[in-house]
Amino acid sequence: MLAGKEASLSRYPFWTERRYTGIMLMLGCVLFLVAAALSPTDEKGTSMYDLPMREALIAVFHHWSSWQWGLLLFCIAVVVSLLGFARLTSILWERGNHVFSFWGLIALTLATGFFLLDMTFRRSIEYWAAQETARTNAIPALYQQLSLWDSTIFQVYTVLIFFAAIMYGAAIALTRILPRWLGWVIIVYSLAGTIAFVILNDMPPFVHYLLPIAMGVLLLLPRYQLPALSAESQND
Repeated sequence: MLAGKEASLSRYPFWTERRYTGIMLMLGCVLFLVAAALSPTDEKGTSMYDLPMREALIAVFHHWSSWQWGLLLFCIAVVVSLLGFARLTSILWERGNHVFSFWGLIALTLATGFFLLDMTFRRSIEYWAAQETARTNAIPALYQQLSLWDSTIFQVYTVLIFFAAIMYGAAIALTRILPRWLGWVIIVYSLAGTIAFVILNDMPPFVHYLLPIAMGVLLLLPRYQLPALSAESQND
């Protein structure tokens, strides 16, 4: 059985749709993590996300040149990730899973749109507020109101992306284009993250970009290139 599988794999080119999909998923995650590393910090090295609003805005003002690149990389990362999941959805459709992969892609597309709105807010309103705070040493009252709107955008993004992950986890568990255990890990991980988000009312976005790296790595492996592998042969 193993020799027959290796012979079948040898007939397929190295650059398959699954490998392209895996590379895109990994690239989106890497770009996102690099962007996160460019987040402004204060003089003690504390991230802007852990600082009070006034200190966070001052950190943005003093690190604006690098933070612009971070915001750009965030935007590129979420778009590349969406394209990778779109290709994954196409593979799942070929294996007969239409419902879970469809709703996963819809939710992820909406989440990407909300995230890009958040980045637009940071690129425009947040920078203006950072300039005003550095100049007057006081947070603009308008920014405090608008930041509530931005927080709501981020909360909707978080719920949507967890929902998308659950849908893709179910699709992977059912179609088994990747190991079934990975699908269940994604589901449990996402449900636990959702519960934590409800309790804490906050969730660092990088947590959404950990499991897609594992998915991308597995999609590069030779044994997951054959589109017609049966469930039994995948377990051999």
